[in-house]
Amino acid sequence: MTTRIDTKVLVLGGGPGGYVAAIRAGQLGLDTVLVDRDGLGGTCLNRGCIPSKALIEAATRFASVSELARGTISGVRLACAPELDLAATMQWKDGIVERLRGGVASLLHRSRVRVVAGWGRFSDAKTCHVTTADGEVAIVAEHVVLATGSVPAELPMLPFGGPVVSSTEALALRELPRRLVVVGAGTIGLELWHRLSQARRRGRHRRAAAQAAAPLRRQAQRTRPALALNGTA
Repeated sequence: MTTRIDTKVLVLGGGPGGYVAAIRAGQLGLDTVLVDRDGLGGTCLNRGCIPSKALIEAATRFASVSELARGTISGVRLACAPELDLAATMQWKDGIVERLRGGVASLLHRSRVRVVAGWGRFSDAKTCHVTTADGEVAIVAEHVVLATGSVPAELPMLPFGGPVVSSTEALALRELPRRLVVVGAGTIGLELWHRLSQARRRGRHRRAAAQAAAPLRRQAQRTRPALALNGTA
């Protein structure tokens, strides 16, 4: 059985564009429904800016402590080299993402925005059918905001699969790759290269990544990075 919702504003997509628009509409007193499938906050919060910067922070701390194991800094010395538990680091990163996602949900709730979790498709310009865990919901709106965001784009010569992964999978690695090439020198590509090279701290891996990324800046503007991984630590 299909449930019907009639609303003034429908926002499709819960990323920074979508949830901000929904919150503002709710603050203005408009009956608003937001549809999202992959987690409030979109790519930025779940698979991009926030997790990437959290991992850079962890990698930077690890690199700083590793320096202490190789000599003294201001009289501080470590008796042994530190170890990086990447799985634990990923759990810490996931905790940050979950807390911020909860913050977005709280802001939407306070603005009286109804959130429908599921995949939406339009049958006409004002009617969206959402497949949810509890069945189908038909949302009829006077105004529609499309904020569906982006998805990883694979290259013809580097299709995803096996050792080639997108930035989404790279932000969820449980082990450090033995060798790494980042294809794309945009923001996400450089952040991934930086945090993985900091964690690895081996010069040849950092140089290889930088040299591979440099000639591909134009392509990086059109695609999210693909990563070629070879083995694990």
